[in-house]
Amino acid sequence: RETGARQAWGTPFSRENGARTRRRNRSTVTMTVDKICTLRGMARTPREADSGRWIDTGDGLRLAVREHGDPAAPTLLAVHGYPDDRSIWDGVVAALSGRYRVVTYDVRGAGESDKPRGTDAYLLDRLADDLRRVADAVSPDRPVHLLAHDWGSVQAWHAVTDPRLAHRFASFTSISGPCLDHVGSGCGPSCTGPRRAACATWSRS
Repeated sequence: RETGARQAWGTPFSRENGARTRRRNRSTVTMTVDKICTLRGMARTPREADSGRWIDTGDGLRLAVREHGDPAAPTLLAVHGYPDDRSIWDGVVAALSGRYRVVTYDVRGAGESDKPRGTDAYLLDRLADDLRRVADAVSPDRPVHLLAHDWGSVQAWHAVTDPRLAHRFASFTSISGPCLDHVGSGCGPSCTGPRRAACATWSRS
């Protein structure tokens, strides 16, 4: 059955294709973080205990949030894309939760979080507000390091480029996800070939 997220974000995947995409995305994210750790000489550290909570959104939904690592450590907030859930960050949690407090959550429409059916519930302003509420709840006194992938990156770009939220983010790392303004600037009349096909895909999404 289609969720609201699938209706809003593009052509629905079959169950098989969705599972294949999730496996590929998880592998991409884990390999990327492993390479960064290697380049920076960051060894994997013992994983701290996990805890979970629910966070309410501005329109009455509940988001499932997991916190990994020392609450006193700098907070790394990870935002997944579609059709994934927070488990895509399991490799990141294993690599970094001994050094950071790694916070993952299921965005609306995914995993254990509530799944509104109407497409208006998935507008970027709502998704960015969800992100802000999670950041405020898990790190009210300090800015968070933001890590995002795919459509998680799209909503994260929307949040970090909002001047009202700039103070909430210490850094932003995007994996395979552009700002939609960047997409729009590259999809003008002169756009042809593979770029045109990519622009058409983003437009449908």
